Amino acid sequence: MNKLITGPMIFANSILHFILGMFIAFYMLCDKERYFEGIRKFLTVILKKHTAERFIRAASNSNRIIERFIIGKAINSLIIAFMFFIITLIIKPPYALLLTLIMGITNMIPFFGPIVGGAICTLIVLPTNPSMALMVLLMIFILQQFDGMYLGPKILGDSTGLPPVLVILAIIVGGAFAGVLGMFFGVPVFAIIRNIATEFFMQKYNQKQYGGQT
Repeated sequence: MNKLITGPMIFANSILHFILGMFIAFYMLCDKERYFEGIRKFLTVILKKHTAERFIRAASNSNRIIERFIIGKAINSLIIAFMFFIITLIIKPPYALLLTLIMGITNMIPFFGPIVGGAICTLIVLPTNPSMALMVLLMIFILQQFDGMYLGPKILGDSTGLPPVLVILAIIVGGAFAGVLGMFFGVPVFAIIRNIATEFFMQKYNQKQYGGQT
């Protein structure tokens, strides 16, 4: 009885928080220039000018990496959906457009997304044509192997500046530390850390080179 009473309340509270968060995010994005200028001035006051500029530059680079990652993931999912739609034109399963939509949306979720999408598509086709459901599952498996081994790392690597092997490593390490969220955010976080570390080491290298020349 306790779960029956508190369960819907927790769910409704989560939905309310999500909607409230969306409204707050919308208004913050509308005034993002003003917020950015205020943060820049605040950092300039509490930090040295050089340190504040480096911090702002790192934040801008991080924002750009996250934007490229999201765009790259969307492009990746769109390509997978298009390829799956071409496959449906060949094997002609029922509800082809619905299956393509499901594959495109679930592909945005790393690792578990393709599994969930494949299971849903198979269950949709199974009641009407079990043999076709098996064919759909096989095509999805082959398509996701291609996506996971080549297409995904290639697109995400180009969008974030990471080599494909580092994209795969970031997903594995992120999943080990934070589960599904770690798999999704592992690539941009790894790219941000790599960008900051590269900038730091290049600065130190240039300082030593300059000091050696003088």
